[in-house]
Amino acid sequence: MKEIKIEISSELKMGTYSNTVRISHTPFEFIIDFGRTIPEEAELIKIVERIVMSPQHTLAFLQALEENVRRYEAQFGPLRVPAKPTGKGQEFVQ
Repeated sequence: MKEIKIEISSELKMGTYSNTVRISHTPFEFIIDFGRTIPEEAELIKIVERIVMSPQHTLAFLQALEENVRRYEAQFGPLRVPAKPTGKGQEFVQ
């Protein structure tokens, strides 16, 4: 198997924190908006990154993400999604 080299810029190395996500689609692409909100500004969600993917790449991403969640849970235990919060500043965008 050929080794693939991955290059990442210094700007991207630290990553971008996101605590909310919005997913939409057209017949030709999926649009995934990652955002950040803080309790003091609950009515504002700032989009920090937008990823646009083909449906085929989105499905491959979903499968890879599911596999990585399985690996994570095998190592650290099951993840749980809390009930949808109802308090101000705790919205989950889907």
